[in-house]
Amino acid sequence: MNVVNREFEKQLNSLGGALNKNRVIIALSGGVDSVTLLHLLSKAGCKGILAHVNYGLRGNDSNLDEELVRQLAEKYHWELEILPASEAMAQHPNESTQMAARRIRYEWFNALLKKHTCEHVFLAHHADDQAETFFLQLLRGSGSEGLSGMEFKRAGYIRPLLNLTKAELMTYAIEHQLVWREDKSNTSRFYLRNAIRHSVLPALAQVQPNAGQMILESVGRLKSEQDQLNYFFQDWFSSHVNRTDTGFNVLKSSITPMPSPQFIVHELLKEYGFSWRFCGCIAENLTHTHVQTFLAGKHTARLDRLYLTVFLDVTHDLSDSQHSYPEIILSNYDEMPVDPGVETRNEAWLSTQKIHGELRLRKWQKGDYYWPSGMKGRKLLSDYFTDLKLLPEARENQWILTCGDDIVWIVNRRIDRRFAAERGEKDVLRVVIGGL
Repeated sequence: MNVVNREFEKQLNSLGGALNKNRVIIALSGGVDSVTLLHLLSKAGCKGILAHVNYGLRGNDSNLDEELVRQLAEKYHWELEILPASEAMAQHPNESTQMAARRIRYEWFNALLKKHTCEHVFLAHHADDQAETFFLQLLRGSGSEGLSGMEFKRAGYIRPLLNLTKAELMTYAIEHQLVWREDKSNTSRFYLRNAIRHSVLPALAQVQPNAGQMILESVGRLKSEQDQLNYFFQDWFSSHVNRTDTGFNVLKSSITPMPSPQFIVHELLKEYGFSWRFCGCIAENLTHTHVQTFLAGKHTARLDRLYLTVFLDVTHDLSDSQHSYPEIILSNYDEMPVDPGVETRNEAWLSTQKIHGELRLRKWQKGDYYWPSGMKGRKLLSDYFTDLKLLPEARENQWILTCGDDIVWIVNRRIDRRFAAERGEKDVLRVVIGGL
């Protein structure tokens, strides 16, 4: 028995009675990895549905991929589901092509699980994919959770080839005379993953011949360490955190003595959309006594004198659930400082008495105007941008803080004089917007 058969049977046997061999879904692209997975599962007596997404990104090549998948479904006598996704791919202005494709296919896979009453989707990720993912996460600044890579089994998704290399799968496919299609885009270095595949990993292999195996060993160690960390954190969580209907609250004094308050805050808030960097900012403010509010998507984290409280905020709409929105910090002060220390324009001091209604954050629109300080009337933002000689791209990316129909702040540039706090004024709001 060769290494591919041996490793595959080992992983499949580990599922035991959890696997219904007659109701299996395979994500089938038509490439060598997924075609090999189909062959292995069919040899193991599995039947079910082949799921193929046609993104329409490669013209006729995409259609030829789909045609091969149709032929394979007929050959192996599996049911077939195909998602034409070209229109959906054309409507993702706030996502990269790869992220949009991933979201579209996983949403569809989840729908197929319900439609066909299946419990598992099999994916053909292998050891080389795992190594590439490690470096992708490393370049994104991920911690041990991200660096520990993909799991063999998670939430109904099974990856039985994770311990097998691309070369081993290719050898198996050739020996069994399998037919597959090559995605020409995989040879392009335009995408970061491809650059890692074709440049970084081969360079490491020249320096250290068994680099791939050592990376996988490190990924495995990180996964074990993260599992242990999660175990200890859950014990801490159960002792210190009070759950509510829309979030939780925890005493700040239970976080500040910890070796890494930022880690604790991130573990508490990551499921609500708060980034590691944003959690670091929250951790730095744990010792402050004035009320501060941090917004990420639809959730709010609030620091008061004693507690860190997190909740779904239905009254304060400074952003939406899209991750492309900036990070927002609101701080309430009893009085406007004599010297607020504003050396840059990335913060605004506003009079709460002049704010009537919800604050909202949006992009600049044609026809917007504001009331600049030192002028009697109002001024179109388009004229203001012309004065600044802003390029079209900078104009399109300009964020605006509004209250009702009124502009409060041209973010990081100018505050509308109708909302600006004055020195010595009581009850003021400091707004800081980062990530721009």
